[in-house]
Amino acid sequence: MHLAYKEYPQAQPHALCWLTQPGVFYGRIRLRDESGQTSIQSDGLLEYPSKNVATQDDFVIIEDVDKDIKTQVPISMGSSKLHSILLYQDRLVCIHSLSKRTSFSYKLNEKELKSIGPFCKIAHDRCQDTFWVFSTKGACFEVLIEDEETDSWLFLARAKRFDEALENAGTNDFWILRGGL
Repeated sequence: MHLAYKEYPQAQPHALCWLTQPGVFYGRIRLRDESGQTSIQSDGLLEYPSKNVATQDDFVIIEDVDKDIKTQVPISMGSSKLHSILLYQDRLVCIHSLSKRTSFSYKLNEKELKSIGPFCKIAHDRCQDTFWVFSTKGACFEVLIEDEETDSWLFLARAKRFDEALENAGTNDFWILRGGL
């Protein structure tokens, strides 16, 4: 389970994502409502991508071609503001949590698997806002997410999360007016 903070470590968590058998569960945490209780509002379930992969150079494109194709549950996960980072023994897949599309994927080739071993876990450094992926043979890789909020306001607006859409729109009001829904 990963908790999301607006300002770490000063603020309370406001959202969570949880690695479950059928997919990644997303929810918003409502701390102490009118009745004084804490609750979780579901934002949905992100299904895992299928095991079908098509290699393109060093990267792997994951395609959700058929819902009947079995999927594999990740061994670990990380969560940024707008992405789920799913870690499998042989690959890393970043899925945009609003569009539900694969933003980036990397698959270890046979030579890399022999040299560094399979991936085993991912850790989030909240202070530096970066992720670290570790392998069974001690290799360590940094995962950086850049320009994550590009066009995210549009997905938020379509999901009727208008306050968040305005926060993510930046100062370019022209795009807000021109983009439309």
